Amino acid sequence: MRKAALLMLTALSLAGCNEPSKQEAEPARVPLVETLDSQADQALAPALEDWRLALEAFTSGADDQTLATLIEQWRALYRTTNQFWLVLATRACGRDQVASLERVDDWPLYPAYVDATPSWPESGIVNDQALPIRRDTLLEQHRMAAPGEVSLGFQPLWLLLHNSDGSPRAASEFDTGSPITQRRHDYVRVAGTLLMDDLAPLQDANGVSATELSCGLKLLDRRLRQARRWAADSKGETAEGDRMVPGESLAIVHETLPDAALAQLNGDDLAPLRAALEKQKQGFKKALQQASESGQWAPISNWLNNDQAGPRDFPE
Repeated sequence: MRKAALLMLTALSLAGCNEPSKQEAEPARVPLVETLDSQADQALAPALEDWRLALEAFTSGADDQTLATLIEQWRALYRTTNQFWLVLATRACGRDQVASLERVDDWPLYPAYVDATPSWPESGIVNDQALPIRRDTLLEQHRMAAPGEVSLGFQPLWLLLHNSDGSPRAASEFDTGSPITQRRHDYVRVAGTLLMDDLAPLQDANGVSATELSCGLKLLDRRLRQARRWAADSKGETAEGDRMVPGESLAIVHETLPDAALAQLNGDDLAPLRAALEKQKQGFKKALQQASESGQWAPISNWLNNDQAGPRDFPE
């Protein structure tokens, strides 16, 4: 009898060891009420609504006023997206939407892939009348054969709305009375709608885990590295037919990041996640402190990439 009792206790003990704890099975999710989630939604929702209204007004009747308003709302939405890029990237990681986020702002790109340029006056999707301007075809054309073949997101829209010198196009270039200008008009409508569709799944706060935040940091790091490399390589110049990034876009990225992300990472609500990141990989708190004091992203980039060298290895 005593032996049977001992065997029973042993079996129960082993069963308890084999059963995973709830803490191990599901990573803790932290609601970011004031700092990230709430502020991001409060900024992104109205910016998307303003873009939707401007796009509807423009496609219903393109004139100088509706064109100017659409460009203004492009600028506002792009600035808001960059301001909360860390939030969007973190959500994308947790919601399996990384591809959608990358499509939102894919660059550098070939301008002649989108529309005609002075050196390629009949090039681009706009001038390829055999290609219907539809949701499915524009999705198919995105990165069809090379990374620079970008058909969707903020940057093709900027190209469609501006001349090669950066000035706004004339409203007549979106006239629905001729084939090419009709196609340009339709391209703005479809690409502008798809931009909203790609951002929509990244709305609405539901908290994040430390693993998702770490993934978001890596996406942001890649964005900042690309922005700095491009600025250093291009020296502000763009050759016709080559890949490019609109200067206005790069200016907004540099004006907004990494300052916005650093401020968000230092928010009081992120204290549990900061501790979790430090536990996952030692050195995060020190890197964040160095980055915040210097205003440079380099310490966090080095922490993410296991680079123990100094900030000089990541040009600001």
